[in-house]
Amino acid sequence: MTSCDEPIQVIARFRDGRFEPMRFLWNGRRHRVEKVTGRWATRSGHYNVFRFALVDENDTYFEISLDSKDMAWRLNRVATE
Repeated sequence: MTSCDEPIQVIARFRDGRFEPMRFLWNGRRHRVEKVTGRWATRSGHYNVFRFALVDENDTYFEISLDSKDMAWRLNRVATE
């Protein structure tokens, strides 16, 4: 697992009072989310950071986050082989 802190663009859906990522763009490459395997929130001062563990269409594992302070998505970790 490799840690990183890179900006990404995300398309998310809102359903049943929750949101989850559907697709994201990282380094010019699109990733379709096949499964969200975990979700949790942490605090950063007065703001929530919403975190997601997910698997894309190529079975690559990612952890991404949305910081509610600036509404910016970030790639936090990726499984590399």
